[in-house]
Amino acid sequence: MPPTTVPQAFPSDVLFHAGLELSVNGTIYAFMAAVLFVVLFKSGLQIVERYTVHHTKYFILLNKMYKELMVSGLITFTSNRLSQFGVVRQDSPEYNAWEVADDMIFFFAISLAVQSVIMFWRLQARNLVLDKLSLMTSQELYDEATSNGDLSEIPKQYVSITKMSIVRHFFLTKYKLPQLFCYSKYLRAIQDVEIIELFDVEFFTWIILLLVYSAIFFLSEVFLSFQFDLNDPDARKMVHNVRLIVISVAIAILTVFLLLIYAYLKNVVYRMVLHAGGDEKTLTASLQRVAQEESTHRVQETAARALFKMHHVADSLSDRHDRSSIGDLVLTIIRKITGCKYRTKADRQSSHFDLHAMDLPWFSRKATHVGVKFLLTLNALYFGFLFQAFVVLIVDHVGASIWILSGLMLYILVVHMGILAPRIARQLAFVNATVRANPVELKSVVEHYAEVLELQHKMAHDVHKYLNDHAISLEVFMAGLEMDDPEKTGYMEGTKLRKYIKRYGFKFSKLKFTSFIRLQFETKGTSVKYSKLLDILRDEGPNALEETQHHVSLGPSSPKHDDKTTPLLSSRHKQTYD
Repeated sequence: MPPTTVPQAFPSDVLFHAGLELSVNGTIYAFMAAVLFVVLFKSGLQIVERYTVHHTKYFILLNKMYKELMVSGLITFTSNRLSQFGVVRQDSPEYNAWEVADDMIFFFAISLAVQSVIMFWRLQARNLVLDKLSLMTSQELYDEATSNGDLSEIPKQYVSITKMSIVRHFFLTKYKLPQLFCYSKYLRAIQDVEIIELFDVEFFTWIILLLVYSAIFFLSEVFLSFQFDLNDPDARKMVHNVRLIVISVAIAILTVFLLLIYAYLKNVVYRMVLHAGGDEKTLTASLQRVAQEESTHRVQETAARALFKMHHVADSLSDRHDRSSIGDLVLTIIRKITGCKYRTKADRQSSHFDLHAMDLPWFSRKATHVGVKFLLTLNALYFGFLFQAFVVLIVDHVGASIWILSGLMLYILVVHMGILAPRIARQLAFVNATVRANPVELKSVVEHYAEVLELQHKMAHDVHKYLNDHAISLEVFMAGLEMDDPEKTGYMEGTKLRKYIKRYGFKFSKLKFTSFIRLQFETKGTSVKYSKLLDILRDEGPNALEETQHHVSLGPSSPKHDDKTTPLLSSRHKQTYD
């Protein structure tokens, strides 16, 4: 058989026919290289999974990336089969167009992941600061921010937490939630959900993105209205340059829209704070008023009772599904035009504030949410478009345009993803969490506290085990705590106490440790009365985990849990609104 007919008779892409074109050894080496890549890649993913399994938001992002990889692989598999069955000839313009589309969707998915990770990373430090300051009562915050009343204005570093304290007080009062409710945890939960939802690109969004993608080429053609020969290198270079200009202008327009939506959200937050009783020009007096109201309406309440009340409030809210998507927004507009209203059960209260009372008659939470989500999705599309072009063109050495592409990508990374997107997400979460109480996230706070109570039992068990294994008494354990308090105040910074517990065999995450402090410790600012830890260890014997793990419940009808929790609460944290 002539060598030229071998590919037609025995296709080279069938492993069974190895050796008819390339040697069998060469085919096996290629197979071994592919297997090695798979093994290394999967090992790397397992390492990433072990890290992200303890961080829910990153674990969810990783799973969404798995789906995108699967979709991209499926598209590649389909294109290979189309070529194999002769539907599309490989290396033809049609086949290349299919490959480009596959690449674009994949790079778009990567861009969404990069944007989400950057937003989480940029917001993490701020969230930790807010969590730490949220341990303070409004009175303690007022004393620290104003140097015990000596300052007439709130310093800049305390402005955000002051606004949150004022709105938090209003939120708890409106929904009759206990003081123990962690408003900062509730905000973070909604913030995380909104960032993760960027991956869920709905059908209508895909249509709009496709129109935007097409408009880039359409506008390029408008500017290139004259006839030219595509075989001429200078003409092709001109097309390339015009398209760079068009995408640059599109990115600049997106920057303007991001700035406008950020300014609008800032204005909404301003009106929210004003409606909650906190004029931004007189934050000092507003915070002092909130502190006085809190001290006036405090009552004694156990942690179990407070958790039960949170769960009851979440159940009493309207359970109407209220998604924020373009399709849902259109249905809402139709409902407004036709005058059709949702019916809420008689025993359920509305989960929305009176927006007219907030002087926001034309404000729509859903429209704002849809607008922000679309702009951030468009931002990822632009970055993916540039990223895909950069990867392809860098091999061809197209000169200065590579530097322009690099500059545009860096601009989007720094300005859009690093500066504007986190600020927009933070303001949007603050608005969404407040103008509409989210029953699901309210319950997540309750579940979070229940989990912390379980961790408390496990902590006691692990510390007792460590002490027994190393023949250390509780007195020696306490003496070690006192060494970190040279002035014998009875208080230490929460971060020091967390590290001390870690030294004795149990590691709390920062967020769960903050909740543990809120539940069980008497605090003074960000310092905690550490002797309470010794009381917990004494009350919870070495077998505490096995004895109490199944007793955690939220209702007052569970006396075992209530009795177990009640003596562990400090007098300061047995307080809430009536």
